[in-house]
Order: sequence, then C-alpha cells, then structure tokens
Amino acid sequence: MLAERIPAPQAQQWGLIGHCVPNEAFDAEVAALTERLAEGPTAAYAATKRALNATTLAGLDAALELERKEQTALFATQDYAEGTTAFAEKRAPRFTGR
Repeated sequence: MLAERIPAPQAQQWGLIGHCVPNEAFDAEVAALTERLAEGPTAAYAATKRALNATTLAGLDAALELERKEQTALFATQDYAEGTTAFAEKRAPRFTGR
C-alpha cells in the first residue's frame, strides 16, 4: 500500500512470498521446479488452477468497475493535483487528504 521495496528474505519472513533464493541460484531453482511440475499430476494441477480462477476471478468485473469509479473520483482531489505537481517539480508531495 505504501509502495515500499521489501527485500525478498523479509517478504518471505512476512509470508508475502513462499520461497526466495539468491540471484545466482535462480536459474537452477526455476529449472528444478519446472521439472518437478512437469513430472507431477498435471491434470490435477490444471483442475486446481481452474478452481482457483473460478473463485478469484468471479468478482473481477465488479472490482475493476469499482476501481474505475474510485480512480476517476480521485482525479478531482487536491491530493491528485499536489501529487502530479510535486512529481513534475521533483519534490516530495504534501498531501492533505482532500
């Protein structure tokens, strides 16, 4: 929500990601996972993916419509004007919540 960068190990510790590896081990880790998945029950993986998509994507249209309305309303706020002005002037914004 605050657009802060979080190091991968910290994200893993917080439960935001399930696994992280050093950059130099990344390619080998991806290859091992790809092989493991390919050798697994791929039909079951596909069924699980369909089930997850059915539940998570069911409300997507409504969520996108709400986001469109909220974003449109924010364009009229003083904070939006301050944010864009501060960006153009290369300075930190001073938001007021209006």
